[in-house]
Amino acid sequence: MKFEDLIAPLSKEEFFNDYFEKKPCYFGQVHPGFESVLSLKDIDHAINSFIFTPPEFRMAKEGVITPKNLYADSNNKRKTEEEYINFAKVLALYADGSTMIFESLHEKLKGLGDFCQQMELTFQNNVQSNIYLTPPGSKGFARHFDTHEVFVLQISGTKEWIIYDNPPIELPVRQHSHTPFKEFEYPVKERFVLKPGESVYIPRGYMHEAKSNTDLSLHVTFGLVTYNFKDFLEDLLN
Repeated sequence: MKFEDLIAPLSKEEFFNDYFEKKPCYFGQVHPGFESVLSLKDIDHAINSFIFTPPEFRMAKEGVITPKNLYADSNNKRKTEEEYINFAKVLALYADGSTMIFESLHEKLKGLGDFCQQMELTFQNNVQSNIYLTPPGSKGFARHFDTHEVFVLQISGTKEWIIYDNPPIELPVRQHSHTPFKEFEYPVKERFVLKPGESVYIPRGYMHEAKSNTDLSLHVTFGLVTYNFKDFLEDLLN
């Protein structure tokens, strides 16, 4: 699968001229080869093959981040402060409605890593992946906006998305927080159910939320990690 497949039926020219950093786009079609990027089998393989530590794995439920002490254990044998993820505890929390969040799994899974590299060549920018495994009838995060451009690819199950109009901040950067704005009322811009193989683009600043339906939901987000002059000055001062 290529980046061009992710934004089909639009061409690159149409996407960058009409949508990029301007408005959301639900592409509304199944992209062939999407399972070459990620699958439930890949998640099962990762859980059984790799050791995960915070913060590369997190959990959340209804907009609240789950305290890591509920699913992470200390490595007492080595007498260090290092922690690792206890998936027996994770599964218990998952059964109670918590979402599993895998960060930067593109560094471990080849198909996901190859696709991120393709996107980096397209945008000449760093791309990060976050994977969300959500139990039926649940959501990990409440309504919020991101401070980076987001592409969502649904892998398994379905998820109902709501994207709101009138972004409170136009093209926010990482120093901006959605917290002061999350309780405001916003008109609905788009509402749709994302099915396996479908994708959506959400520019930074647009409030959005998503909830799984009757089956578990697996989706991956690709975020463009921008670094602007304000970021540079802040890092320089720190």
